[in-house]
Amino acid sequence: MDDSYQMLKVVGLSMTVAVIAFAVHLLLGRRTKRRDQVVLLAGFLVIYGAFKLDALLLESGFYLAAPHISGVMVFARFLLPPAIFFYARAMTSPAPRWLDRRDLWAALWPCAFVAAMAPVYLQDARVKAEMIAGDLTASPQGGYVALLCKISFVAFLGVAITYLVLSLNLLRAHGVRIRDAFSNIDDLALNWLAHVLLVLVVGWAWIVVGDFFAIWRLRPPWYPTLTIYLELAWIGFIALSGVNQPSLYEAPAAATNAASEGYARSALSREQMARIGAKLDRALAQDRLHVDPNLSLHTLSAHIGVSENYVSETLNKHLGVNFFEFVNRRRIDDACALLRAGDCSVLSIAYEVGFNSRSTFHAAFKKHLGASPHAFRKAGPQPQGEGTQA
Repeated sequence: MDDSYQMLKVVGLSMTVAVIAFAVHLLLGRRTKRRDQVVLLAGFLVIYGAFKLDALLLESGFYLAAPHISGVMVFARFLLPPAIFFYARAMTSPAPRWLDRRDLWAALWPCAFVAAMAPVYLQDARVKAEMIAGDLTASPQGGYVALLCKISFVAFLGVAITYLVLSLNLLRAHGVRIRDAFSNIDDLALNWLAHVLLVLVVGWAWIVVGDFFAIWRLRPPWYPTLTIYLELAWIGFIALSGVNQPSLYEAPAAATNAASEGYARSALSREQMARIGAKLDRALAQDRLHVDPNLSLHTLSAHIGVSENYVSETLNKHLGVNFFEFVNRRRIDDACALLRAGDCSVLSIAYEVGFNSRSTFHAAFKKHLGASPHAFRKAGPQPQGEGTQA
């Protein structure tokens, strides 16, 4: 049975390394103006690949034949949380965001771990081989190694949680920014990345618990094998999602970042905002710009001849909505009329009024009316004005 588990572990780790290598190849071959986004995701995957390659060499018995080089990539574990954070930062930044000197502090924990492990790296080859085989008592420093491992496990989990919180804060701010500038956000919201961050922290916690059980000799033989295949699953999801994720903010920063800069320096009067509000209403009611699924703040501002900052200020201060809500309210109003008037499918109506997916339409409809499109249609004709407010 142990031999079967060992073979499964080697196969699973080999598949993980292969998936990572293929994803990195696809990412680095992509043509995009935002090279920082694809390169930083590729960097995260390369670090993960190094960590898994280290595990593969250990499980395959390679380190027993070459014990002096064992453990040289263990420190890569501490680079994983900051690496995914740097990717999230690039994805949510309107302008290219590479690493700079201020990011060097991310190497603090890996360097501290390497320094603490120096006495172990300098062990005699025979002693290191016995320690790799699981006999920590083979060295007088076995107790030190066990203590260091426990500290590193807890420290890694703390670092991972810290970067999770920082990354989620970036995604939250990004969500606000894109709602101020775009009318359809399915490809921009990065919901998959938020899910990945949560899965990574839970998965890493699972791995740390298993590592503690291994030190206490309580870990069941199936635990590391299951962990390897769970890790293969989430690495595959990250790779697939990252490869399919289009680069964000490829347009000039001025066109997409105007709303995020706010309108603190503006001094529009109520009369000016009322005039701009009237122009916005006409652009949707008469010119029907909202039926364009790619309508953005930049496009709408250019159409009415008013700067993006002024439009954003009018929407937020005068109308009390962001750009996303303003446009989708009009789309919902049109959808209500079509649902009452005929038997067209809900999906065709969603596309006709400017939504680009069924899920987005259902979510917006239920948010504004408290019912699904099907339930609204089934309820029959309603008095005019009972739907949304323009």
